[in-house]
Amino acid sequence: MTAAPATTAAEQVRLLHVIWIAFFLAVGLYTPVPLLLVRDSLDSAAPLQAGARSGLHFAALGAAVSSFFARRWWTNSLLASLRSATAAPVSTDAWARLRAGCLITWGLSESVVLLGLASAVVTRRPADVLPLAAAAAVLLYLHRPAAWPVQALTRAAGEAE
Repeated sequence: MTAAPATTAAEQVRLLHVIWIAFFLAVGLYTPVPLLLVRDSLDSAAPLQAGARSGLHFAALGAAVSSFFARRWWTNSLLASLRSATAAPVSTDAWARLRAGCLITWGLSESVVLLGLASAVVTRRPADVLPLAAAAAVLLYLHRPAAWPVQALTRAAGEAE
């Protein structure tokens, strides 16, 4: 059996960009869903009270704030592992850790629009998703791959070769 060829730093960065763009596209796909569901009146139940709406908005705020804490924690963890004296050469493990941190942070950012979608559907107000979709897009932009320590990993991978 042959081992899979090692991926280069450029391929790893390209993969991060593809995943990031997919998260952006998902935000765009989630945004019109409440309009379609509420317009077609798929559910005949009465809309929930305003308390549900404010609770979902508060949860979205928590997810947005958590995305910054998550990025900081993953960045610090990754940089500490790169600086450690006993660190092995940068391998796919470091890139996998970076990818995991990005996925978690981007997932928290995307959950903002999902909470907006839930709010818009349960309150029967399709426009409720718009500010949270915009917030999710801004969060994804702020957490773009360039905001992560990609260059430190690329440099470390270059030094290891």
